[in-house]
Amino acid sequence: MKNPWYTCGGCCPCKCKPWVYWVLSTACIVTAIVAFIFAILVKTVFENSFINGVNDARFIDNTVQTTDCSNMFVGDSTCSGLAYQAWLLNSTEARDMCLSSQAPSTRPLTSSSGWCDTKQEGCVKPDVCLKGMPHDFFAFNVTNPAEILRDGAKPVVQELRPVHSAKTSDRIEASVDVDKWNNEGIAHWNESNTFVFADKDETDLLQQKIVVPNLALLSTVTRSGVQLNTIEIIQMLGLCGTYQRLANMVISLIGRAPASIVSVINARFGDIRSAMKAQYFGAGLTRLLGSQEIDIEAMGPMLRIIDPTLDTSILPPASMAIDYFAYAFGCVVKQDANHSCKFNPDSQADVDLERRINGTFSDTSRTNIFDFIMNTNFSDTTGAGSTLVLLLRGLLSASEAAAWSAHLNYAGSYGLSNYNVMRYSLFPFTNSTSPAYDPDYEYYPRFIKMTVGQMLGWDNQAFMDKFTGMPISFGFAKPVINGAPTEQYRSSKIPDQRGLSYFRMYNGQTQNCAFDPDCMAQDSFKKDGTCTANAVCTPNYAAGWDAKFIPGTLNGKGTDEYHKKDATAKLFVGQIFSAATLKNIETNADWRGVKVDVWTLADIDFRNENCDGSDPNHGSRGIDCDSPYETFNLGYFASPDPSTTQIPVYASLPHFTMVDGTSSRPNYRPSDRVTIVSCTGDSACEGNREFSVNVLTEPISGALLDGQQRLQLNVKFPPTANGKTGEMTAEMLMPSFWLNKHQSAFDFQLSTVKQIQSGSSLFNTLMGILIAIGSRCNIGPK
Repeated sequence: MKNPWYTCGGCCPCKCKPWVYWVLSTACIVTAIVAFIFAILVKTVFENSFINGVNDARFIDNTVQTTDCSNMFVGDSTCSGLAYQAWLLNSTEARDMCLSSQAPSTRPLTSSSGWCDTKQEGCVKPDVCLKGMPHDFFAFNVTNPAEILRDGAKPVVQELRPVHSAKTSDRIEASVDVDKWNNEGIAHWNESNTFVFADKDETDLLQQKIVVPNLALLSTVTRSGVQLNTIEIIQMLGLCGTYQRLANMVISLIGRAPASIVSVINARFGDIRSAMKAQYFGAGLTRLLGSQEIDIEAMGPMLRIIDPTLDTSILPPASMAIDYFAYAFGCVVKQDANHSCKFNPDSQADVDLERRINGTFSDTSRTNIFDFIMNTNFSDTTGAGSTLVLLLRGLLSASEAAAWSAHLNYAGSYGLSNYNVMRYSLFPFTNSTSPAYDPDYEYYPRFIKMTVGQMLGWDNQAFMDKFTGMPISFGFAKPVINGAPTEQYRSSKIPDQRGLSYFRMYNGQTQNCAFDPDCMAQDSFKKDGTCTANAVCTPNYAAGWDAKFIPGTLNGKGTDEYHKKDATAKLFVGQIFSAATLKNIETNADWRGVKVDVWTLADIDFRNENCDGSDPNHGSRGIDCDSPYETFNLGYFASPDPSTTQIPVYASLPHFTMVDGTSSRPNYRPSDRVTIVSCTGDSACEGNREFSVNVLTEPISGALLDGQQRLQLNVKFPPTANGKTGEMTAEMLMPSFWLNKHQSAFDFQLSTVKQIQSGSSLFNTLMGILIAIGSRCNIGPK
């Protein structure tokens, strides 16, 4: 039985006892008011505080504020002075702090060190405690260099399993311009970097010997305003010097020949030197003495009559096509199985060929060429090179220079690799019977054998070239001690959220002038590498995001500019001092339980301006106008002296992966001219491999959650002789190595991301509940 008070004689208690009604009504009204107030607070003050905390934690407005700056949700992460102290943490300190069982004293230190409690899911130490920024290096080894040099074969390069490394960072506190930071919001600092093994010791991988193109001798130099390829100069001068020695030997031998032979030669040519001139231009001597054979090898039996001890192997092979200008006019393609290249007077084709050959050079040009060959001191390479340029550019007609250059390059290219007399005289360390022999020079000068460590510059390793005396290395893993300064915007007060680590200086430069020939033509560039931008000079600028953040939405309080499909963002890539454009291809995608925006590489700022030369006001053609498709010319930027030397280095995506819709010129595809064999023996070599640049960002904060910056460096390999066809091969790019700079959030870090992403929903849900409570209480008792 219910209490009479409750039943109130069968009536509502509020009616028989009015004071109960007023108590309950008052309670409901108060509850409703409180609920509405809390609902407003939840949606305004609390959510704003939460979003402001997320926002402020991304910036470092100053270097000093350490108190009265905490946020109720993210704690002291919003204290710029504490964040600055964490920013100064070097890689060793960060890892030691991460490995510690004791939590860091501040949240910024926790974030910078990657510290976590091992009780947390996914916190497995030392796995989560990185030694630095992960970098994986994949080297390439040319597996068929002999066939390339002899037959012009298509290169086959083997990708090696990667060296897993980490790039350490040590920002030098004394170099930080704190006044600039505090007053302008610009971080200015110097730092030291070294590469260490990411996990286990992989010295064995660094010590692997690989065959790679020779950077030093494949470079292009500028002399007196004329661009010359170093290897071509060596081919030309080496060939001429070899013919000089060969001619002098033959002249000496024939001078000792029976008088009957000498008289025949003198009657035909005037003297023996003139006979060697006729041999060079028309195979005159061997055709006279060798039954119409037009290659100098055919002179061997006659010379053996004069000197039975003569080693006829010193004579250039017919396939070298040094005589009768066989490459330029077709002799080599007529060779039979015995490499015979015999003139047939009954063949109209041979007669026509001879007529064309005889009409190639004027008598004056023949004299100038032969005098250069016989009178030049080729041990003075500088003087000989200057005289050669003068001859090609000033004393020969354009058609004569083209024909002679074609001959010199074909015969010189073949001879440097296959004619030992020429090869050994220039490079004695290539002779396996010589005490000077070095197997690292087996395929010199176009290829060298070096270790992976030397190629990367690991611990300052380099290949010391015996011919040039130069250290050869790409230097990508070379230690940097107190490097040139870098500047980034770091303050929330910088417009357009550029305070999220937006570059304004890299390696001491706000701009680099080595990407525009018109900039390099300025006197200041020749003096100290600087230039002044103008109507025709457009340097590359250090400008773009650092990929740590792409501005986020902040739940409507930030920007939606980047949080939409097909949005683009510019990232600055320091290794190539250029900007890369990323495109958002999917928003709010699910990745390991969190929402992400998916970005991929859309384009690089290729320098392909005014390629057709139609705009005289735009200056010179861009340096990428002739770059192979989707490759980026680094020849001047990476050069030790860009005013005089262009090294043959081009950047691309790994394995020459293509990106649709780029602004690259549609030149030849480098992947068509080389065969790449993928690596084995490492998880990074397995499965469906990805070679593009991909970045995943958290939409609210814009923070990087996962990213790979992949870059391949390639060497331009100039045409070489094909001894089978008598033709030059096509220019090509040979991959040297590629790197994957990558970073990915650990599971325990994703827990924080989930809290950020659930924060908005939580506040909205809580506000809805409070409003519902308030509304229900407002109804009151009836």
